[in-house]
Amino acid sequence: MADIVKAVERSGELVQRVLRDHEEEIRMVYLREGTGSLKVNLGIKLAPKGEDIEAEVSISFISDQVKDSVKAIVSSQADLFRAE
Repeated sequence: MADIVKAVERSGELVQRVLRDHEEEIRMVYLREGTGSLKVNLGIKLAPKGEDIEAEVSISFISDQVKDSVKAIVSSQADLFRAE
């Protein structure tokens, strides 16, 4: 089986790569938000692949904030107008 220490080291390299790959997007969102902070989530998945270890790094951040709300009042009263 592959060495877990090497897999962790390689994961660190992949984290740097994914951050560099998205550097411009991160910068644009950070400057647009104007809140002084931006949450960037990074994930690392290590999985066996035969005799090797597959390292997968994922990144996520919100580029647009969407807020929405929908309300409805459901009444138990009969309809005033009924279709015939």
